[in-house]
Amino acid sequence: MWIVAKYNSGQSQTLKENLSKILGSEIEFYQPKIMIELRKKKFFKNILGNYVFCRHSRFSEDKILNNLKFVKGLNYFLSNCKLEQKQILEFIYKCKNHEEKNNILSQSFFDELVNLKAKFISGPFKSFAFEIINKNKNYFITKINNFKIRVKKKNKYFLPL
Repeated sequence: MWIVAKYNSGQSQTLKENLSKILGSEIEFYQPKIMIELRKKKFFKNILGNYVFCRHSRFSEDKILNNLKFVKGLNYFLSNCKLEQKQILEFIYKCKNHEEKNNILSQSFFDELVNLKAKFISGPFKSFAFEIINKNKNYFITKINNFKIRVKKKNKYFLPL
Protein backbone atom coordinates (compact mmCIF):
# COMPACT_ATOMS: atom_id res chain seq x y z
CA MET A 1 0.00 0.00 0.00
CA TRP A 2 1.18 3.50 -0.86
CA ILE A 3 1.08 6.37 1.62
CA VAL A 4 2.08 10.01 1.29
CA ALA A 5 4.44 11.40 3.91
CA LYS A 6 5.40 15.01 4.51
CA TYR A 7 8.91 15.34 5.81
CA ASN A 8 10.50 18.21 7.68
CA SER A 9 12.45 20.61 5.50
CA GLY A 10 15.84 19.19 4.57
CA GLN A 11 15.20 15.83 6.27
CA SER A 12 14.16 13.68 3.34
CA GLN A 13 17.15 11.38 3.62
CA THR A 14 16.78 11.12 7.43
CA LEU A 15 13.15 10.02 7.05
CA LYS A 16 14.01 7.44 4.40
CA GLU A 17 16.84 5.97 6.48
CA ASN A 18 14.71 5.76 9.63
CA LEU A 19 11.74 4.14 7.86
CA SER A 20 14.12 1.66 6.21
CA LYS A 21 15.61 0.75 9.61
CA ILE A 22 12.18 0.14 11.12
CA LEU A 23 10.42 -1.58 8.20
CA GLY A 24 13.35 -3.20 6.43
CA SER A 25 14.60 -3.00 2.88
CA GLU A 26 11.20 -3.79 1.29
CA ILE A 27 10.09 -0.18 1.61
CA GLU A 28 9.95 1.77 -1.65
CA PHE A 29 10.10 5.55 -2.03
CA TYR A 30 9.07 7.67 -4.99
CA GLN A 31 9.58 11.41 -5.54
CA PRO A 32 8.99 12.77 -9.06
CA LYS A 33 11.64 15.35 -9.99
CA ILE A 34 12.32 17.86 -12.73
CA MET A 35 15.60 19.31 -13.90
CA ILE A 36 15.93 23.08 -14.03
CA GLU A 37 18.80 24.61 -15.98
CA LEU A 38 19.77 28.16 -15.02
CA ARG A 39 22.91 29.85 -16.29
CA LYS A 40 24.41 26.53 -17.40
CA LYS A 41 23.86 25.00 -13.95
CA LYS A 42 21.48 22.09 -13.46
CA PHE A 43 19.23 21.78 -10.41
CA PHE A 44 16.88 18.97 -9.47
CA LYS A 45 13.59 19.87 -7.83
CA ASN A 46 10.90 17.64 -6.36
CA ILE A 47 7.58 18.61 -7.93
CA LEU A 48 5.74 17.64 -4.73
CA GLY A 49 7.84 19.81 -2.42
CA ASN A 50 8.33 18.13 0.97
CA TYR A 51 6.14 15.11 0.15
CA VAL A 52 7.25 11.60 -0.73
CA PHE A 53 5.33 8.45 -1.70
CA CYS A 54 6.18 5.41 0.43
CA ARG A 55 5.11 1.82 -0.27
CA HIS A 56 5.18 -1.12 2.08
CA SER A 57 2.79 -4.00 2.68
CA ARG A 58 2.49 -3.19 6.40
CA PHE A 59 1.15 0.33 5.80
CA SER A 60 -2.35 -1.14 5.59
CA GLU A 61 -2.17 -1.77 9.36
CA ASP A 62 -3.35 1.24 11.40
CA LYS A 63 -1.14 0.19 14.32
CA ILE A 64 2.02 0.50 12.19
CA LEU A 65 1.10 3.98 10.98
CA ASN A 66 0.37 5.11 14.53
CA ASN A 67 3.77 3.82 15.68
CA LEU A 68 5.55 5.58 12.81
CA LYS A 69 4.06 9.03 13.54
CA PHE A 70 7.07 9.98 15.64
CA VAL A 71 9.88 8.89 13.30
CA LYS A 72 12.65 11.45 13.05
CA GLY A 73 12.28 13.57 9.93
CA LEU A 74 8.53 12.96 9.53
CA ASN A 75 6.10 15.85 9.80
CA TYR A 76 2.95 13.75 9.20
CA PHE A 77 1.28 11.17 6.95
CA LEU A 78 -1.60 12.35 4.79
CA SER A 79 -4.89 10.91 5.98
CA ASN A 80 -7.18 8.82 3.77
CA CYS A 81 -4.36 7.21 1.79
CA LYS A 82 -6.19 3.88 2.09
CA LEU A 83 -9.22 5.33 0.36
CA GLU A 84 -7.22 7.07 -2.37
CA GLN A 85 -5.03 4.16 -3.52
CA LYS A 86 -6.43 4.22 -7.05
CA GLN A 87 -5.61 7.93 -7.54
CA ILE A 88 -2.15 7.53 -5.98
CA LEU A 89 -1.35 4.60 -8.28
CA GLU A 90 -2.63 6.49 -11.34
CA PHE A 91 -0.46 9.52 -10.50
CA ILE A 92 2.67 7.43 -9.92
CA TYR A 93 2.02 5.46 -13.12
CA LYS A 94 1.56 8.70 -15.09
CA CYS A 95 4.80 10.13 -13.67
CA LYS A 96 6.79 6.98 -14.42
CA ASN A 97 5.45 6.93 -18.00
CA HIS A 98 6.83 10.44 -18.55
CA GLU A 99 10.23 9.90 -16.99
CA GLU A 100 13.44 10.24 -18.94
CA LYS A 101 16.78 8.79 -17.92
CA ASN A 102 17.76 9.32 -14.27
CA ASN A 103 14.06 9.31 -13.27
CA ILE A 104 13.54 12.95 -14.33
CA LEU A 105 10.09 14.00 -15.61
CA SER A 106 9.99 15.11 -19.24
CA GLN A 107 8.16 18.13 -20.64
CA SER A 108 5.42 15.82 -21.97
CA PHE A 109 4.17 15.35 -18.39
CA PHE A 110 3.41 19.06 -18.12
CA ASP A 111 2.04 19.30 -21.67
CA GLU A 112 -0.74 16.93 -20.63
CA LEU A 113 -1.67 19.28 -17.79
CA VAL A 114 -2.45 22.05 -20.26
CA ASN A 115 -6.05 21.18 -21.01
CA LEU A 116 -8.24 24.19 -21.57
CA LYS A 117 -6.51 27.42 -20.64
CA ALA A 118 -2.95 28.70 -20.47
CA LYS A 119 -1.06 31.98 -20.38
CA PHE A 120 1.74 33.25 -22.60
CA ILE A 121 4.97 34.00 -20.71
CA SER A 122 6.91 35.64 -23.55
CA GLY A 123 6.47 37.11 -27.01
CA PRO A 124 4.04 39.72 -28.30
CA PHE A 125 1.10 38.19 -26.39
CA LYS A 126 2.92 38.06 -23.04
CA SER A 127 0.50 37.82 -20.07
CA PHE A 128 -2.47 37.04 -22.35
CA ALA A 129 -4.56 34.05 -21.34
CA PHE A 130 -5.83 31.81 -24.10
CA GLU A 131 -8.17 28.90 -24.67
CA ILE A 132 -6.96 25.73 -26.34
CA ILE A 133 -9.27 24.75 -29.17
CA ASN A 134 -7.31 21.83 -30.59
CA LYS A 135 -4.21 19.84 -29.64
CA ASN A 136 -1.84 18.30 -32.12
CA LYS A 137 1.37 16.36 -31.63
CA ASN A 138 3.55 19.42 -32.26
CA TYR A 139 1.32 22.43 -31.62
CA PHE A 140 -1.86 23.89 -30.08
CA ILE A 141 -4.54 25.86 -31.87
CA THR A 142 -5.48 28.63 -29.46
CA LYS A 143 -8.08 31.33 -29.30
CA ILE A 144 -7.50 34.82 -27.90
CA ASN A 145 -10.69 36.83 -28.15
CA ASN A 146 -11.62 36.18 -31.79
CA PHE A 147 -8.11 35.40 -33.08
CA LYS A 148 -6.87 31.89 -33.71
CA ILE A 149 -3.14 31.31 -33.20
CA ARG A 150 -0.97 28.23 -33.65
CA VAL A 151 1.62 27.72 -30.86
CA LYS A 152 4.40 25.14 -30.99
CA LYS A 153 4.57 22.89 -27.94
CA LYS A 154 8.35 22.65 -27.80
CA ASN A 155 8.72 26.43 -27.53
CA LYS A 156 8.07 27.10 -23.87
CA TYR A 157 5.99 30.24 -24.40
CA PHE A 158 3.12 29.30 -22.09
CA LEU A 159 2.13 28.01 -18.65
CA PRO A 160 -1.05 26.15 -17.69
CA LEU A 161 -3.69 28.11 -15.77
